[in-house]
Amino acid sequence: MPISYSSAVTPNPFWSEVITPQYHTLNLSVQQDQTVAIRPAVGETWLIWVNAYLYQNLQAGDFIRVMDQDDQYLFEVQLDDNNIGFTGFCVVITYDKYIKIRFYNSAAKTTAAYYNYSGFKL
Repeated sequence: MPISYSSAVTPNPFWSEVITPQYHTLNLSVQQDQTVAIRPAVGETWLIWVNAYLYQNLQAGDFIRVMDQDDQYLFEVQLDDNNIGFTGFCVVITYDKYIKIRFYNSAAKTTAAYYNYSGFKL
């Protein structure tokens, strides 16, 4: 017996457009932090995959913190000496409900940070 649908079927593919991959590198001076926001245009909803790294001259106390638009912590990656800090996650965001990534360098030397993202406009 065939399946009968009473409502509209989700279109295939489920996305309206692929988001062009974005790649960014930051240089963090001694005991400096930088926060970046990933936020779509008004009226857009994105499903994205995000990667964030801290590398070069790392020490305990460095961290990558992911927050919502109101600076509420979603999660944090804390580093030990000489380890590369990495996080990768998938998230749905809108203009009003977006994410921020904070990179913190507690080291006595300059540190490099990197993040990238891509995904789909829904």
